[in-house]
Amino acid sequence: NLGVWITRAEQRPHTTVMAFLSSVEDDIFLISHSGTFKSACIHRDPRCCFAIDHRSSFLFEKAVDWNFTLIDAEATVIRRTTALFSSIQAQFVAKNPWEVPFFTDPKVELFHLRPLGLICGGSGRDR
Repeated sequence: NLGVWITRAEQRPHTTVMAFLSSVEDDIFLISHSGTFKSACIHRDPRCCFAIDHRSSFLFEKAVDWNFTLIDAEATVIRRTTALFSSIQAQFVAKNPWEVPFFTDPKVELFHLRPLGLICGGSGRDR
């Protein structure tokens, strides 16, 4: 599944396709580089949305179901010096091994998206 992080830019929403990690509690974790437009948007306004695309597991028998989930969320930075950062980093890399080089970059920020509610969506969210 793909994820799209939607932040509040000054003129219009800013969307970026992202690798992500989600938890059983529906928390979402993403990485971005500090100093990017995306990072600046989220530091200015932590309110955001996250869309999970389910088309990779789409079945014609379930054609009436939503093929995406759209979550209203609030983002916070997880500091590199915390045990939570190390734990999430290990889980993130286990799911997305190609992300290892990003975590070695000191400019990488790890974000926690705390869900505030479901805007719309279907079942079968991929963990």
